[in-house]
Amino acid sequence: MDKPSNLFDSPSIDTYFAEVVLPVPIPKLFTYRVPVAYNQSIKKGQRVIVPFGQKKILTGIVAEIHHQPPKDYEAKYILDVLDSSEVIYEPQFKLYQWMADYYLCTFGEVIQAALPSGLKLSSESMIQLRPGFDLEDSTFDFSEKERLLLDRLKGNTLTYTEAAKLLNTKSIYHLLKSLSAKEAIILYEEVKEKFKPKTEKHLRIHADYIDKKNLESYDVIVPRFGFPDNAHEHPVLLSELQEQARNEIMHSFETQSTALLHGVTGSGKTEIYIDLIRKALEGGTQVLYLLPEIALTTQIVHRLKKMFGSEMGVYHSKFSDNERVEVWNGILTGKFRFIIGVRSAVFLPFDNLSLIIVDEEHDASYKQHDPAPRYHARDVAMVMAQIHHAKVLLGSATPSAESFYQAKGGRYGLVSLTQRFGEAQLPEIIFADLSQEKSERRIRVNFLPAC
Repeated sequence: MDKPSNLFDSPSIDTYFAEVVLPVPIPKLFTYRVPVAYNQSIKKGQRVIVPFGQKKILTGIVAEIHHQPPKDYEAKYILDVLDSSEVIYEPQFKLYQWMADYYLCTFGEVIQAALPSGLKLSSESMIQLRPGFDLEDSTFDFSEKERLLLDRLKGNTLTYTEAAKLLNTKSIYHLLKSLSAKEAIILYEEVKEKFKPKTEKHLRIHADYIDKKNLESYDVIVPRFGFPDNAHEHPVLLSELQEQARNEIMHSFETQSTALLHGVTGSGKTEIYIDLIRKALEGGTQVLYLLPEIALTTQIVHRLKKMFGSEMGVYHSKFSDNERVEVWNGILTGKFRFIIGVRSAVFLPFDNLSLIIVDEEHDASYKQHDPAPRYHARDVAMVMAQIHHAKVLLGSATPSAESFYQAKGGRYGLVSLTQRFGEAQLPEIIFADLSQEKSERRIRVNFLPAC
């Protein structure tokens, strides 16, 4: 691999090497040489672009910086450092390593599952213009090669190879990094969908025809969920039973890291969650609220967004890669301190987590079956809590056998809500002796007549 012309080493400058985690199922880290230009800026947790094999280019995560060259081969150079600061922190390194060890897979496979595709550039990635981008309206300056590429991308997509051939250069990563920073292009993997932001059609009077009252239409990019920037609902008012349950949870957290809230359907567990989330956010910390895929509906998201406004982010497998990247970066920048999400949200880069809520903790969709890592998000949440010195609240009307066993045995706190909110009545349950009903020929097409 040729050295970049402006990054040659000097005998008077220390030579650094980086241990890099790559998203491949190989149980080892890979050693790369750090170009001199990055000696003072490269750090653990940053993304780097590196050559892999004869032709591939991959994005990896720096796991360690040192001065020891590899003994068995000559280290290739890192091609580029993509970030000015970390994209994952020390807690994520600890969690990902635990997952690799416990679930019998490689660190690279965990990284592959953890990072949204939009954070993983590779030789199979595609390039497209960002929707709504206009070269003439942009406030950034563009080089001749950048303008040539942007012109070719109008109405088209290009592979890395095609873009490099167009610009007659072997490496275009510096240029793509520049265009991404200028919000001119989007990079995505070929097998993934293109990012199409949600838009609304608006009308306005064209500036040239205000006196003639002619209208023109234009698109405005809006969030997937059209919420206000700030919360505007008053805090929920807990009933006496809910307040008692909330206090019991807080009391159990004084001595135990996990509590199980066993509340019948309709008992108002969500109101207790909201109260606990609000208290954690007021303390300046982060909160993760996990829900099964089927339970993460627009209804619950709307309700919580009204409560917590722009501090809340949503992490869902139905979102595009670019939307997941926005949530990931929102946590890194501090924009989002409260995340509601499905099982994959356990990978997010929290650094000040104090509370994890696992609602419907018995649900089977918390288990990831394929591909690796084959993990259970509820159990991963427990380890996250240990790493962050946080608390875990499990909630269910029908707790899993293992969670209920741990709670009855005293390892978890156990709090019960046996009445529905607002004195609503539970449905009456009648047991039927099917053998007797069959003998009396009362069963018709597997159903009994109404009692």
